[in-house]
Amino acid sequence: MRKVNSKNYIKAKLAHLHQKASICHHEAGHTILALIHFMNVELVKINYTDFGFVGDMDYFSIFDEKKSLNQDASLLNFNIHSEIIMLYGGLAAEKILFKDNSGSDQFPMVLKNGCEYDIQEIHSLIKKSVNVKPGLERYTFKKQMMKISSRLLRENWEDVKLIAHALFKKNRLNTQELKKILTTKSKNKEYWKSQFKIIHSIFSEPETLDLNFVKITLGIA
Repeated sequence: MRKVNSKNYIKAKLAHLHQKASICHHEAGHTILALIHFMNVELVKINYTDFGFVGDMDYFSIFDEKKSLNQDASLLNFNIHSEIIMLYGGLAAEKILFKDNSGSDQFPMVLKNGCEYDIQEIHSLIKKSVNVKPGLERYTFKKQMMKISSRLLRENWEDVKLIAHALFKKNRLNTQELKKILTTKSKNKEYWKSQFKIIHSIFSEPETLDLNFVKITLGIA
């Protein structure tokens, strides 16, 4: 039998719970921005691995369902920008959470390392699909997208917390659970009722969608 150092155990347990809370806010940030941009979120979840907690979100956009929409320049631009803003949502949420807890804007690099996959995806998407030159122009564009993500999450931070807290308790939330939380517990429940209704109408029969209808629905026309 091995004697357990109670202080070390408590420290490890607190670190474990803090990491879980951070990951839950990270995934909640992605989720809220995905829903704001009319994406269908089927499942958001966290799992515990040998490397700690990891999160994941199963989602798709109307552009995945009806690829012909990407032939329209304005819709393609909306699709790419929405994806980038959503991908920045995890990092933006963790930064907001850190500042709320510490009062500091100096987000530790060790925490940013947990967002490596998102950052790689953003870099790849910008390099492939956005007409900005490498260097200052691309850096400025990334800062702009991150700023939009942060602003939207700040505006909807109470809803981010609703999702994060539910995810902390249950470890996974499906579409119906997300809808129930946001349309019954949020102060913005009327907005979310409308948003889920629009998302349902978009994805119910994507093959029949009219181009102008999509533009008007997404606020592009």
